[in-house]
Amino acid sequence: MASGSPRPNVLFQTYIAGQRLTALLDRHLETAGVTSNPFGLLSALGIWGPITPTELAGRTGMPPTTLSSALARASARGYVRRRPNPDDGRSHLVELSEEGDRAWRAGWPALRSALARLEHELAGSLDDVQAAIDRLDAAARAALDEATISQ
Repeated sequence: MASGSPRPNVLFQTYIAGQRLTALLDRHLETAGVTSNPFGLLSALGIWGPITPTELAGRTGMPPTTLSSALARASARGYVRRRPNPDDGRSHLVELSEEGDRAWRAGWPALRSALARLEHELAGSLDDVQAAIDRLDAAARAALDEATISQ
């Protein structure tokens, strides 16, 4: 940063860090021969699925239309399947297919490698960073909720 330049705000800094972290993970996934594009979505479904698209959008912070498009692409690749929601006949659940589960699990070594590299560069534990991200995410959710209430 140029001398005398103002320090970027936390929203801009997290945007930049997010871009770099995505590039780091993509590089590790590509080196392992894993398609990086749907890995985040596959991870969300592997951890939280089966889940309604509405709940998945809420948990990931993705706009519903963006999530719908991502689910359609993953479904076309055979990674995701839909099934009726037994608790609500008006909605459906999405989950990993067997192929999606294999693709997700194939990325785990690359994910561990990217995390190890990041931890090495931090010269410490990722736990402190995780705690700060958890606080930042909780604050963002609360701010979004407040903005919705005050409209």
